[in-house]
Amino acid sequence: MVGHVGLRGLWTRERYVMNEAELRALFDEIDTDGDGRISIVELAEGFKAEGAQGNLAEEVKKAMTADANHDGVLDFEEFRTLLK
Repeated sequence: MVGHVGLRGLWTRERYVMNEAELRALFDEIDTDGDGRISIVELAEGFKAEGAQGNLAEEVKKAMTADANHDGVLDFEEFRTLLK
């Protein structure tokens, strides 16, 4: 990970408004298989890489509430909603 505050901001009070290019870069880094969707496994790995501590499963579960179409993955639009 490049050290974006994005994911870290989900479990801390630290907030940083990312521009579109930064959001896309973070999405692409987390989407390690390059399929244009972030799986639960990729999301968990992203949280770990950003230094998440505590109950990782709970953090992933909270983040997956952004899965608007309930297909079990986050596309870019859902990811954007999660971080806004």
